[in-house]
Amino acid sequence: MLNYYEQKPCATRIRAFTGVVIAASMLVLTHQPGTVLASNGSIEIHQSCAFVKGCFPGDAPGLPVTITEPGHYKLTSLIGTTFDAPDLITIDSSNVTVDLNGFSLVGLTDCAAAGSPNVTTCTPLGPDTAIRVLLGAGGRHRFVTVRNGIIEGVRGNGIDASQAFSTIVENVTVTSCGGEGIIAARGSTVRRSRVARCGGNGVRVFRDVLVESVISSKNGASGFSADDGSLLYEVKAVSNTLQGIVAGTAVSVLDSDVRFSGQNGILLDSWGLASRVTSYGNMQHGIEMRSNSSVRDSVFNGNTLDGINCTFGCTIEGNLTEVNGDDGIHIVGNGAANVIANNARGNLGLGLQTEGNAVYYSQNGLENNTAAATDGGGLSLSSGKNNCNGSLC
Repeated sequence: MLNYYEQKPCATRIRAFTGVVIAASMLVLTHQPGTVLASNGSIEIHQSCAFVKGCFPGDAPGLPVTITEPGHYKLTSLIGTTFDAPDLITIDSSNVTVDLNGFSLVGLTDCAAAGSPNVTTCTPLGPDTAIRVLLGAGGRHRFVTVRNGIIEGVRGNGIDASQAFSTIVENVTVTSCGGEGIIAARGSTVRRSRVARCGGNGVRVFRDVLVESVISSKNGASGFSADDGSLLYEVKAVSNTLQGIVAGTAVSVLDSDVRFSGQNGILLDSWGLASRVTSYGNMQHGIEMRSNSSVRDSVFNGNTLDGINCTFGCTIEGNLTEVNGDDGIHIVGNGAANVIANNARGNLGLGLQTEGNAVYYSQNGLENNTAAATDGGGLSLSSGKNNCNGSLC
């Protein structure tokens, strides 16, 4: 959900925040707030208590609002500032839910995206974060949830849960942050959210994280950066400055769409899987795969270099590579691969280029590629059942 503050320029936000901060300041001499409970028993966080006496025990006046006890916390107003503040909300406890309740956490950074490939620049920059989960005195906190609201214009990261395990971020929109949009660590879930025009990666996750139904667009680094063992499902990366998706070892990318990246659509490290993805109009390869990775049942169309580029031991099966600026499928260097039941057509290079040893290819359709159907290079092994411009090869 986008509200008034999501759509208004920086100057309008300054006028709005100035009025809110002045109003809160006028309450200092007359208001002695304690813990206020919302109708459902949640603990309220709002602009007035944040700037006056703190919103609950353990929270000092001013920013950040500091949560040190487990519980369910709910915003009941926008929280923003016109000055160089520290973080807006910090969490130093496990078992905490912060429900933004449709409201916004807002700073004054503005990020602009322009050009092709996209370049995103943000000003001003700084270390502050909208919501930060701290490293606890006894170790990493667990089971922190942030949901249902908007983060816009902070100088640093939008949500930084890099020091916590098993967090959930859901139904959140993050825009115009100078750093990363959303950061989550091992065992976490990021879902049903949107990140746009942040200066770093849109979504950055560390080891064994589920990212589901998230859109990441026009960010200054990659749309998604996912470490080992993570799963990206039904994500969309559009017009990011670097990679659409950069994935570590044994990362799976399923049912996803990547378009107009400044580098590769997908950069997939060793033992990874891409299945049922579409990668279109990226400035380098549709997908670049490292050793022993697989790509299946996917479409790579209109990319500047190869549709599929593989270094060693790849399995490439059931894909369509079409109208790419170089080869449809390219096995690089001394790399073995299995290339089965793909269609490579209308590419400006070869349909299939095989530089490596022991590349086995069978049942592929290699048609109307500008250079040739295939070079048969290296020690490639054809089943003889490929269709090369109407002839078996």
